[in-house]
Amino acid sequence: MSYTPKINEIAPNAKRESGARPSKFSFKQLGRDNMDNDYPIVRLGELYLIRAEGLARAAGNWSLALPDVNAIRARAKVSNLTSLTVDQFVAERGREMFQEGVRRTDLIRLGKFNGTWWEKPASPAHVNIFPIPQSQIDASNGTLKQNPGY
Repeated sequence: MSYTPKINEIAPNAKRESGARPSKFSFKQLGRDNMDNDYPIVRLGELYLIRAEGLARAAGNWSLALPDVNAIRARAKVSNLTSLTVDQFVAERGREMFQEGVRRTDLIRLGKFNGTWWEKPASPAHVNIFPIPQSQIDASNGTLKQNPGY
């Protein structure tokens, strides 16, 4: 394969060799199913962001998140922020938690998931929760009801 960072499109004609290859949790070429790809469950940077978000949301004031966000930015050797909005916090969290499997949850929690971006059209609110598998509804003998919209 000849990888190229250019992305031709996502669907229907996307090429598997197109797009940048992030290396935060890279796979070894010709690797086996028991590779030594460690994946963090909780990191100190995430704990700073959790505290920052909690303080900001409890008080309704995103500037209260600045000390924790700036601590993370200092570690990354980027300049401090002097003010902070929810949109900037979402972006900062996206950079810090890149490839760690939390982006969808973050966007839903912070009210940004249903908007449009890149090749994603606006989505209805019911997709913020997943449908319950029909096999589970059937197995519940009528106690489980399908989530609205599905």
